[in-house]
Amino acid sequence: MKKIIFLIVVILINNLYSQVNVSKEYSLTKVSRNYEKLEEGTKPIFLVDNFGVKHQKIDIYLETYENDGVVKIKTKSLLKNVSKIIEVEIYQCACYCDTYTYVWILTNNEKWVSLPVIEEEDYELTLMSREYVFEKNKIKLLEYKDELNNSKEIKRKSSKVIKEYIWDGESIK
Repeated sequence: MKKIIFLIVVILINNLYSQVNVSKEYSLTKVSRNYEKLEEGTKPIFLVDNFGVKHQKIDIYLETYENDGVVKIKTKSLLKNVSKIIEVEIYQCACYCDTYTYVWILTNNEKWVSLPVIEEEDYELTLMSREYVFEKNKIKLLEYKDELNNSKEIKRKSSKVIKEYIWDGESIK
């Protein structure tokens, strides 16, 4: 019980400290399709800035990606030497939607540091989600399990730390 209360406090502090906004300075390139012939396999899209400079490559599955990825930015962080944290959510929808979350830490020296991709199955099927929480010199990957109560409301059932990384100001360990 103490762990859960501690995690909730850490998440609340983290959420108060770091604002997450849909990015105005970065976007994703679009996938062009030939609808006359069925295209399969993967194709790259790119995270680009407002000047069109490609910063990161992301492979998507052509059959299930609809050019609906979202780029978010955290401009404040408890991590040292960080100018911003960039998060890209890619939705791959066939019968249900899997979400792939790519996260990069952009240092004050313009170095891009990639975190492991978060792969999540459709939330409506699993009632599970994952996110990175940024603390002072630490990055935690948290997993939340929710449940549907008798009133058909979703309530948090549990949360746990899946992985913890140490941030040294330049890289993760």
